[in-house]
Amino acid sequence: MTGMQTALLDNIRISNGPDSLRTYFHELLHTDREKLLQLLRDGNLRFCSLYILRQDIASASLLEELPPLYRKALEITKELSEHSAGSSVPKASGRALSRAFFRTPAGIRRGSARRSSGLRLAQIESRMRSETRQVSPALEWIVKTGWEDDLGRAAYELLLERCSGILLKSFRNSSLLAAVAEKIFDRNRQGKLIHNLVWAFFEACNPDSLYLIAQRLISADSKDTALARKLLCFIPGLEEAAGTLAYLRAMQWISENRPFLCYTGETMQMCSRPVCYAVSLEAKYLCRPVSPDSGRPLYPLEDWEMNQLVGFSKLTGTEQQHLASFSCMLHQRDIYRWDPWIRQPVDKQAETVSEITGGSA
Repeated sequence: MTGMQTALLDNIRISNGPDSLRTYFHELLHTDREKLLQLLRDGNLRFCSLYILRQDIASASLLEELPPLYRKALEITKELSEHSAGSSVPKASGRALSRAFFRTPAGIRRGSARRSSGLRLAQIESRMRSETRQVSPALEWIVKTGWEDDLGRAAYELLLERCSGILLKSFRNSSLLAAVAEKIFDRNRQGKLIHNLVWAFFEACNPDSLYLIAQRLISADSKDTALARKLLCFIPGLEEAAGTLAYLRAMQWISENRPFLCYTGETMQMCSRPVCYAVSLEAKYLCRPVSPDSGRPLYPLEDWEMNQLVGFSKLTGTEQQHLASFSCMLHQRDIYRWDPWIRQPVDKQAETVSEITGGSA
């Protein structure tokens, strides 16, 4: 995942296992302390090796001899591992989407805000955000180099999941999305649990992440395509399509609705087929992009737009979908025709669309 060179300590661990790594550590500790420090300071060292040696490093009083990045990584490891009793994923029934002007898209479950379970994640994240310059690089190093190795230990996997979640949710580090997506599908092919990673992936509140999932619709591995369909189950018409057609249909839908997508907060812990994103029909109708996180328009609405939404709200759900889709299409094709059209009375707009579509979807 990183393409970095392999440090000597990593080579020993990969070739001979964790026990051999610890044995080599203690041999050098008593025979050549300076060489040991040099190896521990290697800029190519991966987190997995440091994790295995963390207690040995502390017992030998070598923590202060490590580079700041590695020291912070071990500090984060200790803090997150101390709360191993609970899951890092909230158990809330949904995530409330506060709206300034737009209503909650249909189908989104309302509920209390996300809650930390056991980990006291909110307090930990708050403190970490206050130390962004030190914490963010350390978390990124942990995630980028840590996922390359599989210790087969539940505690280690949980730690990596938590670090990924904090990076994506609190720091919104979207540069990791591709790597996390790769790990999700890799773990799924191996039959391992992916719920926490999927949660972290979507908590980035970045609709562009959907493109990374859609690419798996044309994978040669049936497990990839099945998972991609499951995670994109909110895209209309995907069930009836397969292969390249499913991929093209998903990519077209994402591209068309991307500015109007709102993250719902639904997770795989809540249901087997979570609706992770929903379209704000009000936003699509006005062609006003919204914040994926809050669902609020990125720019304040004008009075005439507010008035249009009053009429829009009186339409049936199907009528709203047709009108929003037509408005978006016209806006993309000819904004000069769209501008006077969007200011017409909503009932007149609905009649026009009904005539064009023949009253069908």
